[in-house]
Amino acid sequence: MVWPLVSAEGYTGTWSTLLSQQNFEATIFTAAGLSGWASVVPFLGCLAVAGGLAWAVTPRRGLSFASLATAGAWLGAWALLAVLAPSALGIDRASERVAFNGGDRLAMFGGDGPHPISGLVLIALAFGLLTLLAALAASHAARWRRTRVSAIPAGGA
Repeated sequence: MVWPLVSAEGYTGTWSTLLSQQNFEATIFTAAGLSGWASVVPFLGCLAVAGGLAWAVTPRRGLSFASLATAGAWLGAWALLAVLAPSALGIDRASERVAFNGGDRLAMFGGDGPHPISGLVLIALAFGLLTLLAALAASHAARWRRTRVSAIPAGGA
């Protein structure tokens, strides 16, 4: 939704900044005079419809709290790794140095401070946890419906 970052791919915080400034890619609605969130609402609506349709056609399984808790633990482990590993392994700095040495003088604009990938990871973590909560709610609703249907006598209501 925001501008591509070819020159400074190591500095992921730029995406968060562009998003907070509502600096989005141009759409047909931008050409019509809309800007900011109004220009991307149709795209977000399409994402919501696609997600809803995917949810509607996905078979409901009896998810246990333990399986969802395990998924949540793995999601948390991923978030910790995503935040801590790049700095520990020097991944972001290495990509910046390669681009800088290749002639891209903007590649090091992130300075020597930490890269704010943690903001993006927290957003992804929040969406992941909301998805797990929705799965838990759907699982309980399906279980409740099955229990109600089996409680109805064979002769009808």
